Amino acid sequence: MVVGIRVDLDLALRFWRYLIRYLVHAVEEALSHPYLARLHDAQDETVCHALFDSDFEQPSIQEEKIRELIMMEALAFNPLPDGTR
Repeated sequence: MVVGIRVDLDLALRFWRYLIRYLVHAVEEALSHPYLARLHDAQDETVCHALFDSDFEQPSIQEEKIRELIMMEALAFNPLPDGTR
């Protein structure tokens, strides 16, 4: 932290610096900043060391199956008057 500067301004300056040596390099560093101290409890938070895998968001489903899934979801919340699906 820069001495003599408000902690909120200090954090903002760290985020907006263009030189690599002043960048906040990790979430942990940002969360340990005094401005965020009241929002961060290291004892109550976990750290995930594995990379996030988003492959599940790109399944190989045919268009017809997607239509069927959307229809089933809609009918689950808005059933037909006679109760059929």
